[in-house]
Amino acid sequence: MLVLGSQSVGKTKILKNEAKYLCDNKDKTAFIYVDFFKFMKASQLQFRFESKLNQRIRPKTYGPSESNWALVFLDDIHMPASDEYNVKPSIELLRQLLDYGGWYDTKVSELTFKFFSNITILASSLPSRDGLSLRQTRHFH
Repeated sequence: MLVLGSQSVGKTKILKNEAKYLCDNKDKTAFIYVDFFKFMKASQLQFRFESKLNQRIRPKTYGPSESNWALVFLDDIHMPASDEYNVKPSIELLRQLLDYGGWYDTKVSELTFKFFSNITILASSLPSRDGLSLRQTRHFH
């Protein structure tokens, strides 16, 4: 789910409180918070996301530890600046996660695809012209 709204209307506070409330009242749901910033790289998103998840029984599959589900709140996904090719690498990595269910592990010499399971994405953004493209927002309908 993607929540759009003007600056300083309380998107983050409301969504964070509601998400924490949902996760606290359900024993099998973990809460993961990732805030985006202007100079966020794809590797930083990858690290923040993967640091909260563990490898599952199936090879190359990751998910929440000791929980059945994880609610991932991505705050201010409009924030990352475009690079010299007019691309936002962290947003493209997020799009790859939503399109294919994972991304490539760049820490090993041999590129392997990491799948993520039992994850629900909740995001907030400003409705700006240069923020997110239809290519990215189509996943949040």
